[in-house]
Amino acid sequence: MKTAKYNIRIKLYAYNAQHAPGQRQNRPQDAIFDSDSFLIQVDNGASRSISNDRSHFESIEPLDKDDPTIVLGPTGEESPIKGKGTIKWKIEDDDGVVHTIKLKNSLYVPNFTNCLLCTQHWSQVTNDHFPQREGTWQASYSDTIVMYWDQRRYKRTVKWNARTNTGFFRSAAGAVDYRVYAAAVDTDNEVDVHEHVCYQSHFNNTHLISDDEDDNGTDDSNMPNERSSESHENKPSR
Repeated sequence: MKTAKYNIRIKLYAYNAQHAPGQRQNRPQDAIFDSDSFLIQVDNGASRSISNDRSHFESIEPLDKDDPTIVLGPTGEESPIKGKGTIKWKIEDDDGVVHTIKLKNSLYVPNFTNCLLCTQHWSQVTNDHFPQREGTWQASYSDTIVMYWDQRRYKRTVKWNARTNTGFFRSAAGAVDYRVYAAAVDTDNEVDVHEHVCYQSHFNNTHLISDDEDDNGTDDSNMPNERSSESHENKPSR
């Protein structure tokens, strides 16, 4: 039985298979495979931002006596609040650059449907008012929400959802979960091919290139250099 060896990277190279049947492009495409991103709802009507994943928090503290103990979902269902803390999310701006944002005093609600970003809460905890006021804010239009941050240097445009009258977008793509899973399964990196849980976020119908790929003689030495995946951190609040 033939075995295949794969290099597990944040960015995996793939062939774009959108071509005539029976043929395959020789030029590899730089594609991002995603196992880490999650859905974030944008709702300026909420009082605080919410995450249903404990790993999103730098730390979690008990609620104070004046804090709410439940939140209401979109259909009126009640979800208990299990703590509060600072959320740390990675999001992309409209240019595709990844930024890390921190949201202090956010709520941990394990049973909540999805994560929720309250842009007013974001503006309040960032305190981004120098040299110009309201450096972090949200503009609402007929069909989109535009979120600005870091003295309005960066922005993210999100489409309105007509059913909920809020916006939805995904956090920055990544493959940390995939690499951990692959490492656990392929401990020696020299095993039978497994179907790993990893989603391709950019191109459709692609072919993964293994290290021992010999079809058309393509190997890693012909690959283009990977672009930097280094995060751009928000500057400290002024």
